[in-house]
Amino acid sequence: MKPTLSRRNFLGALGATAAVGLAGGARGARSGSIHAALGAKNTPPPGTSVVGIYPAWSRYERDYMPGEVPLDQITHLQYAYLSVEEDGSVGYADQFADTRNLAAFQARKKNHPDTKMILSIGGFFASRYYSRVTVDSARRARFARTAVEIMREYDFDGLDLDWRYPSGEDADQYTRDGDIRQFTLLIQEVRRQLDAAGEEDDKDYELSLSAAINPNFAEELVVAELADAVDRVNVVCYDFAGPWDEYTGFGAPLYNPYPDSVPDFQYYTANAMDAWKARPIDPAKLNLTFATFGRGYTGVDPANRGFDQPFEGVPDGTFPAEEQGTYDFWDIEYNVNADNDYEYYWHDDAAAPYLYSENDREFVSYDNMRSVALKAEYVLDNDFGGMTMWDFHGDKYGALLYTVNEALAQ
Repeated sequence: MKPTLSRRNFLGALGATAAVGLAGGARGARSGSIHAALGAKNTPPPGTSVVGIYPAWSRYERDYMPGEVPLDQITHLQYAYLSVEEDGSVGYADQFADTRNLAAFQARKKNHPDTKMILSIGGFFASRYYSRVTVDSARRARFARTAVEIMREYDFDGLDLDWRYPSGEDADQYTRDGDIRQFTLLIQEVRRQLDAAGEEDDKDYELSLSAAINPNFAEELVVAELADAVDRVNVVCYDFAGPWDEYTGFGAPLYNPYPDSVPDFQYYTANAMDAWKARPIDPAKLNLTFATFGRGYTGVDPANRGFDQPFEGVPDGTFPAEEQGTYDFWDIEYNVNADNDYEYYWHDDAAAPYLYSENDREFVSYDNMRSVALKAEYVLDNDFGGMTMWDFHGDKYGALLYTVNEALAQ
C-alpha cells in the first residue's frame, strides 16, 4: 500500500513543499521546507532504530567533525569504514582520520551512553578482499578477531559488514562464484566472536549488515541462516540511477517511476525492501537506508522536464574534489533550489522530487523532507525497524533527521 500524507497530515505541519497535479511531474512552489526544521531537535521514537552514518573523510574537505554529530537524535552512530586486508584482518582504511575520529566518538560516548556506536567494515572502496576472506575459515576467524579488537579498543557497541556486491562488480574487488554463500559463513563467525566477547564484557554486542540495492541479493543470500545472527539489515535504497546510466533517472524513488511503460522495473526503494521482507527474517530487523545527497546531470534537453533523457555529463556538485556530480541536500535547498533558473517538480508515481533548469540544461534528483517523510511512513506501514541515513554532513542543518524522527513518531 502506498502511504499517503493525508492520513497524518505530517508534511503540512512541517511546511514542506506543496505539489499538485500531474503524475508525470507536477511543478511546485519553491521549496524552503528546510527552514521549518532548521535548528529543531527531537529524538527517535521508542521501538524504532534511527541510524546515522559518519564517513571517515567527513573531517577533510567537508570539515564536519565528530563533535558536530547529533548523538541525542539517533539510536545508532555507524562509523564508515574500516578496511578488509588481504590476510583477512580488519584495519584502518585511513589511519590518520580513523584513529582521531574513533577517539573523538569514544570520548563523546561518556555523555551519550544510550547511543550505540557501530564500526562498519568495507564499503565501496574497502571491500576488495572480502571474497578472499570469506572462502577461508582461518581468514574468517582472523577477520572477526581483529574487528572485535578494534571495537573493544574504542568502546564501540557492535560491527556492521558492508559488502555491497558479492559475486558482482565493485571498485576493483575480487569476486568468485559462491561469494554470497561464503559471506553467510563470515557473518556467522563474526556473530560467534561477538557473543564470546559479550560474555566476557557482560555486554550485548550488535551485528548489522549493509545490503546491496540489487533485489536479487536478498534472494540469493541464505537469509534463513543469518537472520538470527544479525540485529539489523540496512537495506541501501539509493543510487538506483546515476551518471553510469544512459539516461537521467531518480536516484532513490520510493516507487516505480514507470508503472505503465516499464511495469517490471525493479530499481526503486519499495521493491528492494519488499525483496527482503519476503525472506525469512523479522521485518523489524530491516532498516530503510536513504541518502542526504542528490545527483546532477548536465546537457539535458527539456523534454519531460529533463527526466528520463540522455545527458552529456555532470556538474561540479558540492565538493568536486571528492566526487563531481553530487550535491549535498543542504546545498540543493539553499543554493541550487534557490536559483531562479531551476524549477522544482514532484513525480507522483515515484514519490520523488527533482529540479530542472532549462537555461542550464541541468537535471537534479534528490530526497527532500517530503519524500523522506513518505519513506518513514512506508517503514511504519510495513513494520520495518527504522531508517538509516547516509550521511550527517549532507544534512548538516538537521532537517532530514528531524523529519525522520517526527514521521516515525506518528
